[in-house]
Amino acid sequence: MKVKKLKLLSLIFVMLLVFLSACSGGSQGAKGTNGKKMVELTWMFWAGQGDRPQWEALAKKVTEKYPNIKVNMQVYDWNTYWTKLKTQIASGNTADIVGMQSAQLPVYAEKGIFEPLNSYIDTSKNLNYSDFNKAITDGMTYDGKTYALPYDYGAFTLLYNKELFKKYHVPLPDEKMTWEGFLDRAKKLTHREKKEYGFAFPDHIWDSTPWIWQMNGDWLKGNGDYKINSPETIKAFKFLSDLVNKYKVAPTAGELSAIGYDEQFSSGKIGMIIDGPWTIQGYKKYEKPGKLDIGVQVMPKAPTGRNVSFVAGSGLAVSAKSKHKKEAFKAISVITNSESLKYLAKNGRAYPARDSAVEAFNKYNKDIDNISAFHKQALNSKAYKTSPKYAEAEEIINQGLEPIFYGKENVKTALNKIQRKLDELNKE
Repeated sequence: MKVKKLKLLSLIFVMLLVFLSACSGGSQGAKGTNGKKMVELTWMFWAGQGDRPQWEALAKKVTEKYPNIKVNMQVYDWNTYWTKLKTQIASGNTADIVGMQSAQLPVYAEKGIFEPLNSYIDTSKNLNYSDFNKAITDGMTYDGKTYALPYDYGAFTLLYNKELFKKYHVPLPDEKMTWEGFLDRAKKLTHREKKEYGFAFPDHIWDSTPWIWQMNGDWLKGNGDYKINSPETIKAFKFLSDLVNKYKVAPTAGELSAIGYDEQFSSGKIGMIIDGPWTIQGYKKYEKPGKLDIGVQVMPKAPTGRNVSFVAGSGLAVSAKSKHKKEAFKAISVITNSESLKYLAKNGRAYPARDSAVEAFNKYNKDIDNISAFHKQALNSKAYKTSPKYAEAEEIINQGLEPIFYGKENVKTALNKIQRKLDELNKE
């Protein structure tokens, strides 16, 4: 009898220990449906209210693929996001997965904020890394190391308003169009008394870069120094300056400060702009017969014969301080796989970073004339590369460009002034 009681007490004791262990283990002690220890990841990201359900759906796909991994999202609007990210980094409490924009990446990569992903990519069996557009994967690298898997990107490409072309009987842009042909069309579309212009662009280095590259110029050297006043770059800015100040086929910087180029294009007053595929959904809202009907074409060819452009985009990085780096990489591999990016493209959210998902975007936007030109341009584009000093350099350059497009200073003089300031920055 005593033996039976002892056995019963022992059994109760063991069951009690199991119960207490389960209660005190928390999320780390729990197990997924596959019996493995449950890992909860935080994913810090930017998104609008309309986008959030799509990203939440992809977070759930991670758990469907890996039942022991759960992704919890921390979502902010674009401007708040970057402030919150800096706060997290300063506190040493960065999320496991971090959203990152390609032009911003060098600032964080240089400081060791993110985990290099090269070894994870090399050993992954199902990633199919070569399916990503090569230019945007280059944009997700710094100093030879890859720090993020991209989910969207886009090449700066020519957008045009078919309604304005039809109104003035001007031939639509085609793949053979040169800078000269571009200027000729812009002249025919311009009717300043009606505040209609053939072209419009903001006086920023971002928007000027394709034209600079097409003339074989650049503003960022291989060693990370900035060089804005090369003969090739001067020629590119001379062409852009003449569009505003000589030929008057584009609104001045002063006019654009009152009403932005994108607003003027949306209102049917601009014939051509250059922009990325991420803007299409916004512009489509304003399409109206007799006002706006969007078409897409590759960039016009410079006198050099080149019509190269740049790509920029966004991706997902893994925090260097994450305790679950392997699981975080598995998660971002799911979120950026072909099926996930097709899902985003079908919902109009993003231009997919994988070539295999591009057709889903094209089908969603089949009402846009020549939508495939985005992909054609992307295949003839380079990554918009920056450096850790980019924010300071961009401010110097953009402020220095203003006198050119206000017609107050000639191109060479203005660029030489900018370069003197960049030389000081290069020394820091």
